[in-house]
Parts: sequence; structure tokens; C-alpha cells
Amino acid sequence: MINKLISVIAVFAFLFTASAQNARIDAMGGCDIIDDITGTIGNPADMNDYGDQLQGTADATDFGAVLGIKGVGDMMNIGFMANQGAVLRGGFYSAAETILEQSILDTNDLLPSSFPVYPHILFGLDLDAVSLGLDMYYKATRYKYSDEDGADVVSREAKISHFGFNVSANLGVGDMAISPLFGIGFPKVKGLHEDKANDFEAEVTSLAGVRLQIGTELGYNPGKTDIIGGFFFTIESFQFDFDDNTTVTKMNENKDFFMDIYLGLMTKVLNGLFLVSQYNLTIGIDKEIQVSNNDWEVKYNRFTHDFRLGLERPVSGVWIFDELIPRGGLTYQIYHGTYKSSNTDEDTLVTSNGANSTSQFMVTTGIGLTKGIAAVDVAISIGAWDGVLTGPSVIEGTLTLDFGKRSGATSGSSYQTPPSPVTSEPASEPATTGTTESSDSDIDFDF
Repeated sequence: MINKLISVIAVFAFLFTASAQNARIDAMGGCDIIDDITGTIGNPADMNDYGDQLQGTADATDFGAVLGIKGVGDMMNIGFMANQGAVLRGGFYSAAETILEQSILDTNDLLPSSFPVYPHILFGLDLDAVSLGLDMYYKATRYKYSDEDGADVVSREAKISHFGFNVSANLGVGDMAISPLFGIGFPKVKGLHEDKANDFEAEVTSLAGVRLQIGTELGYNPGKTDIIGGFFFTIESFQFDFDDNTTVTKMNENKDFFMDIYLGLMTKVLNGLFLVSQYNLTIGIDKEIQVSNNDWEVKYNRFTHDFRLGLERPVSGVWIFDELIPRGGLTYQIYHGTYKSSNTDEDTLVTSNGANSTSQFMVTTGIGLTKGIAAVDVAISIGAWDGVLTGPSVIEGTLTLDFGKRSGATSGSSYQTPPSPVTSEPASEPATTGTTESSDSDIDFDF
């Protein structure tokens, strides 16, 4: 018995020593339409289904999403969320970091490569017919330097910030469900270099900076199968101004556009085997107008297709656990990019198409264990095929504590906006075990 307890403790200890985004969903091929508390990352209204829960994900080197939600009365929920994934998906931060370190700080590596992981504040209302959620965030990083020698003062200051909110709703009408989302944010940059002895001053400011997101998820439950689809549009626009004693320069105007479309289904087959399949299309367009170079326009188009499949089968009463849940999944990703440079005044057009097309195939597996209020999920990537089997590459764990035992069913909607397309592993959203139904009953929405 002591050996068994030591084994259980070792599993839990692994999670806290072991980044990640969520072991259950990652083990099932990255099918993130599965209902889980991590759906709150993309849809704040989902928090109302998970009062009194805490979830965290980690791997051997870093942590992923951490969420905590507390129910207040019968209708209100409050919580927090810390997530390694950035709210901004375009090139704002890297552009801001570059101009500040080159023109204000006069050196590199003084600013971090991305925003620190500041917690988001969550607020939800469950009004029966409609569920509302609000996600408020503020992220910032800064550097300050001052050297005073009498009247000779040299100071440098740089700051990159982004504040905003996302608001969403979950509504159910018969067999249909709809989850609209709206988000807005204001990324800004501020830099100042002063040298009083030499009567020099340089300043970097934001001329414009905005992030807008709008979209909805739709669900239909005709019986024992859920069909879920969604489409979301995101626009991020920014431009900087550099001003010193002699010149005022408007930097290049940047507009990043993203369109995310997905469609999937969930059902139960073969006496309790839960099956989920999903297709995701992500389109990213990075547009840069080079205002200091005869209005040249440069555009990068990126397309990512993700095909995902996941399976899990709960088994009750195994060893000391309430449930043991084996899982497996497949994911196939196709990425394609194009580059276009044009000048309308000179009728000049340069196009590069298909130079960076790639594909990737992965097999994933994992296991879930539940005991009382605790659920532990572990995910392993068997390997990634780019023509060659590379072997196990990812191990991560997710721990969920359900103090209220109010978990939703596995079938509810849970959208999350994917990150910018990359040629590495497809992004996936974390999830937990203890929410899986083991019977063959209809899968119902959790709205």
C-alpha cells in the first residue's frame, strides 16, 4: 500500500516539476473543441460552467495555462488566468522592441523577447438563458536608466504595454448554441532618451495601436453527435513615430489580419468510446506600408490547415482511482506562405509563392486519472514525421482540482483562437480528465 501511495505522489510531483497548454487535448491530437475549463482562454463566458475549479499545466521546462475560478452565489463567478500564449498575434511587440533598443536604449537584450505573463481578471454571470463572461488584461514591460553628474544628466526609458478586454456570451436555443465574442485592445510603445549636457532629446511614441477581434462559435446537437464550427476575425494595426532634435519620422505602417475557421464533430461509438475530429484553417496576412520608401507595400500571406482526430475511453474503478482514461490522437498540418512586394506608383510587382510550404504528421497519446476532486492528465507526442520518425518529443501534465464538482460535459463548446501559423507543432489547447461521461447517453451542450 505504501508503494502505491508513493507512486501516486510521484505522479503529482511530476506535474509541478515538469510548459504546456493542456495535456488532455494535446493527447487527443489537439482537438480543442472539447469542453474544458481551458475554453475560458478563448471564450470568457465558459467560466460560468466551472465554478470552484483550479487548473494548471506544465512540462519539464515551463508552465502553460493556469486558471482559477470561484463561484460567488448562484449567478456570479470571478477568477484569474495566466497563459504563456500572447494576446497579440502579429508583429507589434518585436517591432516595438527593435525600435526602442536601436534608437532609445542604444543596445540589445535590455527588454524581454515577449510580454511577461501577467494574470488576467475574469468576471462571469450565469443568467440561465444566457451566460456572460469578461476577460480584462494589462501587460507591460519597461526599462529605466539614469546617470547624474551634477547638471549632466543622461536618462533612458522604454516601455511597451497592452491593455484591453474580451467579452463573450453563451446562448442556447433548442438544439442550437451560439457563442459570440468581441475583443478590443490598445498596444502602445513609449521611449525617451535625454542628454541634458549635449541638449539632446529623442522620443518614440505610438501613432496608432489597436487590436480588434470579432466572431462566433456555433453548435448543433441533433442527437448523439455534436457539430461545432466557428469563425473569428482579428485585426492588429500599429505605427510608430520617432522624434529627435532634428527630424520627425513616421515609421512603417503595419496591419496584421487573421482569420480562423474551424469545424468539428464529437460523438460516442463502440459502447463509450469518445471520438472527436476537427479541421482548422488559419489565414494570416501581414501587411507593411513602407512610408519612407515611395510607399512600397509588402505583404506576407500564410495559410495553415490542421486535420485532427482524438479518442478516449474512460474505465471506472481502476486500482485506487475513480477513473482511468486512455487517450490517443493524430494531427496533420499543412503550411504554405507567399510574399508579395508592390509599388502602385511605379506599377512594380514582385511575388514569391510557395517557397516555404511544409507538412507535418504527429501521433499523440496520453492517460487521465481521477480521484476525488483531483484529475491528472499526461500527454506524450510519439513523434513528428517530416519524412523521418523522430521519437517521443513532448511530455506534459495537467492537474485539475474541482472543489465544487460542477464540471461540464465533454461536449460543450470551447473555442480558442489559434496562434499565428508556424511550421512546428500545431497549437493545441490544454484540458482535463474528470469531465468525461462514460455512458452512451446523448452529449448535451453545457449552456
